[in-house]
Amino acid sequence: MKYIPATIPADLAQTRVGILWAAANIAVEEPYIDDAIAEAARRAGILGEMSYRDAETSAVTVAQARVPSAPLNPQWPSARWNTWQDAIDEVWPILADAAAKQQGSDDLKIGLVPGRWEA
Repeated sequence: MKYIPATIPADLAQTRVGILWAAANIAVEEPYIDDAIAEAARRAGILGEMSYRDAETSAVTVAQARVPSAPLNPQWPSARWNTWQDAIDEVWPILADAAAKQQGSDDLKIGLVPGRWEA
């Protein structure tokens, strides 16, 4: 299978949906990065800002619902994405689901193209 990365218009790069799709791309294309959401926010120039925290919260919420028994490191905060990224096997589906939950039809109209896998 081949990954077709999300296309994120500049208008969305610093939003929750933009950060989450960028993180999903990073999770596939650069799996050695420990925290795809923080890296996506850093690249967008918003690390530490509210849209970064909102994106992280969205991904953690999806991860908690999908993998409630994930072997989290008890010394790391469970509200942070890097804790979950380290504990789950399949990161991309969680990030993609979180991004899809955040995107609206207007995002697609301005050029957002979600990432996807093709045979």
